[in-house]
Amino acid sequence: MRPLVFYFSLLLSLNLFASSECNSNQKHFIFLVHGIAGSEKTFGSMEEYLWQNLNEESSPCHLIYSFEYDTGNSTKTTQDFSNDLYLYVKDKAQDLDQGDRISFIMHSQGGLVGQLFLHNLLEEKSAEALLMKDALDAFITLGTPYWGADIASWAQTFFFSLFTKEANPISLFGKKELEQMKYGSQTIYRLMKNFNSIFSIPNLRPLALGGYSIRHNAYLGEDDNVVPIYSSNPNHFYQKVNKDGEIKTQKVTRVPYVLIPALHIKMDRPGIAYVDKSCLEKDCKHPALNYILSHLNEDTFDKGLSSDEQVELHRFRLNLFVKMPKEKEFHKMKARVFMNSLDASIPWFNKFYRFKKIKEEEGVRVYSTSINGIAKNSDPLSVSFELVVNGHNKEFQRVFSTATIQAGRHSFVEIDLTESL
Repeated sequence: MRPLVFYFSLLLSLNLFASSECNSNQKHFIFLVHGIAGSEKTFGSMEEYLWQNLNEESSPCHLIYSFEYDTGNSTKTTQDFSNDLYLYVKDKAQDLDQGDRISFIMHSQGGLVGQLFLHNLLEEKSAEALLMKDALDAFITLGTPYWGADIASWAQTFFFSLFTKEANPISLFGKKELEQMKYGSQTIYRLMKNFNSIFSIPNLRPLALGGYSIRHNAYLGEDDNVVPIYSSNPNHFYQKVNKDGEIKTQKVTRVPYVLIPALHIKMDRPGIAYVDKSCLEKDCKHPALNYILSHLNEDTFDKGLSSDEQVELHRFRLNLFVKMPKEKEFHKMKARVFMNSLDASIPWFNKFYRFKKIKEEEGVRVYSTSINGIAKNSDPLSVSFELVVNGHNKEFQRVFSTATIQAGRHSFVEIDLTESL
């Protein structure tokens, strides 16, 4: 009898869930955005779970939609996906009024698409865009590679290194979306430069959830099996260096970050975005759901681990960006990083790291390189680096400076040489 009652209740709830009518004067639009190679199936039964569990007594009518985009299409970029998201939100929220809310729950690359959506809203001045911006509310990312992921380089090498054309019929990933998910890519650089303005939007309430695997280890990896913790954590150091090596450091902590025992996709631990059907009929132990529900309901919660496990962090990543005058031709650019103490190390000590051009516009070229390392403790540490820019017959520029690094975080150093060469 009990299974029959549950089945009837589930059908009734799904029938209500499928309705787009609201009995409330206030509406809360919630959009689920999947990641690379994903679909609405990424979230399992999250739509049904949210519909059943959101507090309807004192809150508006909740309208939940899954946005699917053309991931895997090698002609499409994350900017294309964000443009599509804008049109989707515009269509689903046609009756958006003052006092209504718009929230997002995004998995993996979906968080990058969501950030680009927010950046579009900042630049768009139309009446509909301004209304959308005023309605922004919860912005929840689940295992988003804010600053890139190793899998982007691996997958691009595996699927596209032997292909001169954009498409590979056996790849689940698109070539351009992989390129833009690499550490130090043009897209990552753009989001880093606009991070403060994006997350200063009035009424926006961001929350980032990152996962860690059962094999969590400084040498085996500190990640959710796909995205490193220092990348799912949006908070970072931003440092700007001039030609004389003088540095200004800003510790950016605009987004609450919670580390939970979950994987990028479901395996030996829950998938950080995947909700099993069993959660619809009994108490659910999924580590992300209480945070998601609390945030959507504007409840407070403990921004700590959701389990008794103590997670030590050791891995960090340092990205160097160099701005060069467009007219200046050079033969080689390289950087070398030195540890100022024995409390941190990098692979291949004293190795020179080469740069790749990622941007060219308005008389400026931007080059980047990315370096990962291991710290013995979680305290901020200082490392020194040497940047050398060589012409064919002479040295153009040599810069010595320092950078702040910390386990579990990204550090970005922007070196401006546009006025020194």
